[in-house]
Amino acid sequence: MPNNPNQSHGIERCPSMLCGRPFQVNRFQASLSARTTPGQITCPHCGLLISGPSDSIFLAHALLPSEEVAFLAKETTGTAQT
Repeated sequence: MPNNPNQSHGIERCPSMLCGRPFQVNRFQASLSARTTPGQITCPHCGLLISGPSDSIFLAHALLPSEEVAFLAKETTGTAQT
């Protein structure tokens, strides 16, 4: 996949004390034709709305169960990357 300077991705953890689960966030440069609210990240697990930079559009999705287990294992050993 080509490296696009207008997009990035990473794993975030929901800040809700009731959820707290990790999920992947893809960040894109905002455009006028966007059909999603710029600067808004929605946790795919609990629906919590999280603020992000208003010049970007965010698409979030849950990790696969195996990805979540691997992330949590790395997080406990201090090697998780966000």
